[in-house]
Amino acid sequence: MTAGAIVAIFGINAWRKEIQYKRNSELAEKSLFLIYEARTAIKAIRNSFSSGIEYASRKINDDEDPKAKRALDMSYVVFSRIDKQSELFNEIRTTRQRCRVLFGEAELECFDDVFDIIREIQIATRKLARRYWPKNPEILSPEKKEAFYDEMYALEDIIWETTDDEISKKCNALSKKQKNHFENLFLHQPHIKNLEGCMKNSTSRFSQIFLANLKKSPKTGRGPGEIGKTKSKRVLD
Repeated sequence: MTAGAIVAIFGINAWRKEIQYKRNSELAEKSLFLIYEARTAIKAIRNSFSSGIEYASRKINDDEDPKAKRALDMSYVVFSRIDKQSELFNEIRTTRQRCRVLFGEAELECFDDVFDIIREIQIATRKLARRYWPKNPEILSPEKKEAFYDEMYALEDIIWETTDDEISKKCNALSKKQKNHFENLFLHQPHIKNLEGCMKNSTSRFSQIFLANLKKSPKTGRGPGEIGKTKSKRVLD
């Protein structure tokens, strides 16, 4: 084999690695962007303020009393808001499958967390609409009435955003978790020097985030799996 052929082979291999890195980094960047979008969408779904416009299109049954109407109107608002985000959630499902193929099962956690939160909101809304909002707790004994309100408020804390509630904490953790997942994934790539070279030539925002963290990570005393724990300033909040 001639020297020229050897050089050509190395050049092709380097080109393939750069193409593969570009494809993977763009998917990682899109995934992170979608997680931010999902966090914003969930916040909009859980907004406790609504107007009559949001449930004006609901078909009203003839036998609805005021309590039943209010319960159905409120649940309709939640489900219609989720339905308005269907395009985003479908894109997240598609991207999840691509990540599954390229990165493996370990990188799907944040996507699954998004859909777990949506399911939790849907289940809580159904329970409230059927078991709590249409009922009159004033006819219950003091003990049962107290339990009724405790259960109802706990479910309402799931569907409506309040100060520092558990769903909000989960949402705020999503983007940080996803970013750390991909930083650790790319740091464990073989031929890290070649990978850094690809990143420097990339316009991907994810590449710039990764390189910023990589440069500020100590050369010794910190394992690759801890890159996400560096105290460097984050490009994304």
